[in-house]
Amino acid sequence: MLQPLDKKLNIAVQHIASKLFPKGFDVSENAPNTLEGLCHHINSTGRMLVWSGASDHTIFADKETNYCFRAWHDFHHWKHKFAFDEFGEFKTLRKQIWDIWHLFGHFNEQVQRWEKILDAEIMGQLRYEQEQGHFPENQHGFVEQYLTDKGLALSKKWEIAV
Repeated sequence: MLQPLDKKLNIAVQHIASKLFPKGFDVSENAPNTLEGLCHHINSTGRMLVWSGASDHTIFADKETNYCFRAWHDFHHWKHKFAFDEFGEFKTLRKQIWDIWHLFGHFNEQVQRWEKILDAEIMGQLRYEQEQGHFPENQHGFVEQYLTDKGLALSKKWEIAV
C-alpha cells in the first residue's frame, strides 16, 4: 500500500485547505483547466472546484489530501490571477511556500524539505510534462526520484504497472 511521502506535509496541506475553505470545496472530473474557467466558476458559484482525476499515485497517498492540495494551489491561481502556464505555476509555488513559512516558519529542516517536495510536485512534474508530453502517472515515484536525482526522474517513464 502506498504511503505518504511526508505524513506531516499531508497534515499541513489539510490544515491550510481547512483555513482557506472552511465550508469546503468541490471535486469533479469536469473541473476548470484554465485561469479563466477557474475564475468564472468561483465568481459564479462562490465555490472552488478541483479536478478529481490522477489522484491514485500521488505523494499524499490519499485522494482527499491531494484534493486539498489542488484547492490550495488553485486558490493562489485564482486570488493572484496567475495563469496556468510555467511562470504562473512558479508564482503559485512561491505563494504556497510563503504560506508554509507563515504558518510553520522557514528556518527548520522539515519546512525546507516541504519546499523541495512542493518544487518537485509542481515544477518538476511540469518540466517532465514539457519533456515527455504528459504528466507522470506515478507521481509519487517521480517526486521521490526527483528529490534525489532530477535528471533520472525526468528521463524515466513513470507509468503505473497494471
